[in-house]
Amino acid sequence: MDIAFFSFINHLPHPFWADKGVLFLEYLGEARTLLILAFLPFISGILLKRKERWQRASVFAGAVFLTELIVILLKHGVHRPRPYAVLSGVYLIGHATGSSFPSGHAALFAVLAVVMMLFLKKAHLFWLSLMGLGGLARVYQGVHYPTDVLGGWFVGVLVAWGIYNLFNFIFKRVEL
Repeated sequence: MDIAFFSFINHLPHPFWADKGVLFLEYLGEARTLLILAFLPFISGILLKRKERWQRASVFAGAVFLTELIVILLKHGVHRPRPYAVLSGVYLIGHATGSSFPSGHAALFAVLAVVMMLFLKKAHLFWLSLMGLGGLARVYQGVHYPTDVLGGWFVGVLVAWGIYNLFNFIFKRVEL
């Protein structure tokens, strides 16, 4: 079932704009990009003495760091080869190395979506759609199976929810 769903998504039409779009999503879903996005409100929150802003950025950055760590450990433990390495006829856009499970990009898109939904309380459909597109783009690119994406989403949602609650617990008890 995983291979059939992979093949269906990976062999959808590949117009130029879609291929470039998934490469943009790949860049957006990288840890370094998301940490830069967290760094700006963190610094401005400190400089402008807006505690809520730097606390939110801390939650986001903490979730990104922990998610990256868990994904790296899972990839080293699972050792699942990428689809393009074992299947024939894969339409490959870009390149990814290392193990396939779980998808780090899908995990980080889940972190982004969950943290934004918890803090902004609006635009849930937008954030869920971005999470979905970010994950499915990895299958479309030929670098992940659908279950890699599901695993990444699972890790990202759990970590974001856990870090959000942990940091809220700390921020309420410690005056920073």
